[in-house]
Amino acid sequence: MASSYNPDRAEVYDDPNDVKVTFERMTQIPHATKFYIKKEDHTFGNIIRMELLRHPDVRFAGYRVPHPLDNHIELTIQTNEDVDAVSALVETIGSLRYELQEIRSQFEEQSRSMGRKPAQDRMDYQSTSGW
Repeated sequence: MASSYNPDRAEVYDDPNDVKVTFERMTQIPHATKFYIKKEDHTFGNIIRMELLRHPDVRFAGYRVPHPLDNHIELTIQTNEDVDAVSALVETIGSLRYELQEIRSQFEEQSRSMGRKPAQDRMDYQSTSGW
């Protein structure tokens, strides 16, 4: 049974009709966009922010969790005039996926060399978030 502060994961993550990401252009800051990403917290916010800051066309990237009981983050991205914030976010997510796949393969290769079964044999860690 889930409390009102900690909902059951199946209730939180299994709505196929839910729109995960919405955004709005910020008029007061040039080339800036604010993204509202549902069902994410500091774990995702921090990793995506750090990767965005590595993008050569991103001037600013920051996120916040509006309230600890809210199950979403607000991600703000400002780019130079050459690239749109949506494009920068899509490129960054692609870069992160590639980096995580590389880490996974290196981990599995090292596990095999140590005589251990790869993680996929024990549990499937594939993303179900639709990114």
